[in-house]
Amino acid sequence: MIKNLFVVFLVSFWASTMHAQNSFATIGDSVHLRINSNGSLGVNMSDLSPSSNANNQPKNHFLRQAGLYIVAQDNNGVYHSAIQYLQNKDSLDFWPGPLDTFTGQTGNASTWDNVWSLTKEEIDYHKKNWNTSGYTPSKNIAEWPANGSGGFATYLAPFVDYNGDKVYNPTLGDYPAIRGKKSAYCIFNDKAKEHHASLGIELGIEVQLLAYQLPDLQTIYLEYYLINRSATNYEKVWISFILDGQCGNANDNFAGTLQNFPQSIFVYNADDNDEDFFGTNLPYVSATFLNENMTQSIAFDKSGATNGAPKEVDEFAQIGKGNWKNGQLLQYGGKGLNKSTQASYIFGQSISSSTFWIEKVPINEPGRRTILGITERANWLEKDFIRLDIGLNFGTYQNEENRIAVIESKCLESMTNYRKMSHTFFPPMQANFSIYPNPSSSGYFMINSAEKATLQVYDIQGVERFHNLHIEKGTTRCNVSLPPGVYFLQYTSKLGTRTEKLCIK
Repeated sequence: MIKNLFVVFLVSFWASTMHAQNSFATIGDSVHLRINSNGSLGVNMSDLSPSSNANNQPKNHFLRQAGLYIVAQDNNGVYHSAIQYLQNKDSLDFWPGPLDTFTGQTGNASTWDNVWSLTKEEIDYHKKNWNTSGYTPSKNIAEWPANGSGGFATYLAPFVDYNGDKVYNPTLGDYPAIRGKKSAYCIFNDKAKEHHASLGIELGIEVQLLAYQLPDLQTIYLEYYLINRSATNYEKVWISFILDGQCGNANDNFAGTLQNFPQSIFVYNADDNDEDFFGTNLPYVSATFLNENMTQSIAFDKSGATNGAPKEVDEFAQIGKGNWKNGQLLQYGGKGLNKSTQASYIFGQSISSSTFWIEKVPINEPGRRTILGITERANWLEKDFIRLDIGLNFGTYQNEENRIAVIESKCLESMTNYRKMSHTFFPPMQANFSIYPNPSSSGYFMINSAEKATLQVYDIQGVERFHNLHIEKGTTRCNVSLPPGVYFLQYTSKLGTRTEKLCIK
């Protein structure tokens, strides 16, 4: 019988050398997606070739690369950037491993040049047999990145502490806390070296990524925790997810946005035949924002024009803010360049929208497409963290007439199953409240609420651990008795429901 089940996060100490990272894991059934140890997705780091192939068609790739694209402005107006858009081999902004919680410094990336991958079957077998004579935990369970020391965070990779001693030891019944039928975990930072992808100043962030699949579904879910380990308070931050599409023949693609629920970005085949690859089963790849409101989107091609790929540090920053690389604002219609009406989302194609903007020949020539979905927020403070959940889908459609319906249906399915899994509802953030202190180290936190509300706190597995049904307008003190770890605070008022991450140290 489990005496004290809770999820904690931990890290092991690392030294001071760096090396090139090449480790990866794959996840997915009908599509095999590569996840690299520095967090880059869908790309072979050795030669930047695509690696998101269909299971029965190994040359048919949906994606060249994907990942994070972050721009932040500090209190002095200076921009910092860290991106996973790779144009040259070894031109990186992220490297494996965590950051020292006091100094923000890195150590030896070789310790963290790994992607830890586990299945539900492995976990279930361990839970059943850990106390059996002669049993030895599998390598994946035994080497789950657990107990830490030194200045790095005490808890990182999630695990269930069977005996409640706060130390990961699978021979005593502890086991990794994965999601779904298979999970892959990695941790990376933007501080180890100079930035050669965005050419910008580092932010000093640590990112923890858990990728997973739910039973009987093809969606690949990405759960990012972004922690500001620097001593800098950022006045604004633009956190983007970027899709660099392949879709078989990468030179005949278009891009689009579902600007209404479910908010998504996608790349798809631009004509009625993907020559030499998918043929008439036309491919697409999409990314759905699951817990954050997508405030903007922008796409670029590989030309040298205004709507082409960024090359200079200022251009990377402008793209990350949702502008064209020269700072020009996105305009509705055509390529998004002609002076008309300012737009927030490029190529918006939601069925429920009154505006419908698709790329059309001859104004828009098919070609390579890269698109960013962006969520903008204010005040990313020192030691604060942001959670971003993304649903990745890969599929095909038969013709232009059913393309949007197919893509939107799959994105909606991703959102629906995500909500069922998380026990949490994520409409646009309208409910108005704040939490402090966060992280909390003394067993209590304060809610400053603009209206009456109810409150629930869930652990990472979606189990309710605390509730208060009488949050009054103003300030309410909430006493909690929870183990250290990351939790999700769900606040519901007449304006809607909002979820924020709560850390208890």
